[in-house]
Amino acid sequence: MTYEQARAAFGARLDAERADSAVDPRCYSILLDHGTATERAIAFFHGFTNCPQQFAALGQRFFEAGYNVYIPRLPGHGMKDKMTTALAGVSGEDLTRAAADAVRLAGGLGRRTHASGISLGGVLTAWVGDNLDIAAATAIAPFIAVAGLPAWANNLVASALFALPNFFMWWDPRTKANNPAVPPYAYARYPTRTLAAQLRIGLRLRASASSVAPKASVNGLFINAHDPAVNNRVAGQLYDRWQQRGARVVRETFDAGRLPHDIIDNSRGTLPVDAIYPAVLAAVARADALSEQAIE
Repeated sequence: MTYEQARAAFGARLDAERADSAVDPRCYSILLDHGTATERAIAFFHGFTNCPQQFAALGQRFFEAGYNVYIPRLPGHGMKDKMTTALAGVSGEDLTRAAADAVRLAGGLGRRTHASGISLGGVLTAWVGDNLDIAAATAIAPFIAVAGLPAWANNLVASALFALPNFFMWWDPRTKANNPAVPPYAYARYPTRTLAAQLRIGLRLRASASSVAPKASVNGLFINAHDPAVNNRVAGQLYDRWQQRGARVVRETFDAGRLPHDIIDNSRGTLPVDAIYPAVLAAVARADALSEQAIE
């Protein structure tokens, strides 16, 4: 895809979002570009029940560092009605297809394409790194497994959630729709089968990593040292397996004390983003530099 084609594809996407009265204008897909193809372009994938706004501030920092930046709205996300059931029918295939489409668009924005994202966006980033031929993919706190559960138990959880009727759960059953930790443009609840679909993506990644190397030139893992939601050890094992297959892997453990799972969205103004954002930039830059060496 050329730069002009990428701009046209983004314009068509944005027009469709603006024409859909159900979509929250705060959650339209975002493009930050320099008016021409740049050396580096990056696609950011937001987290489960959040929307592109989650990455707006970090995306601006990457833009200022010279990247063209694309932040797509993932299927079922970003609706005005925060009690919407739009996510209920979203499958793992819907999510990976959206990630692949985003990477193709970003490929027209720069000479080297990078993918990154957090949580759901992190596991999609890992999927991109495994399946698509791009310069680098840096997953932030990927939801490959649930914190506190061994790897085998996540398979049972995913199978059980698919076997049961699809139902919605609150991120916080005490505060429900009034959860103060949920940004105003995000959802306070989620459908169980779409959660299970994310676990299935992680399970398939771990299974294939036993015999197949990822396609990205470099795969990065950026973890929150005290993450309360995702299993850092299981995520690390995936990248261990890839490294054993000969893949180039970059790792970063960010430790600024006990932080929430979402270390990107600072809508409440409580995150140490002046430490977090430069650390993410540095991790991506390391992966970019290593990918450039691979090209040479």
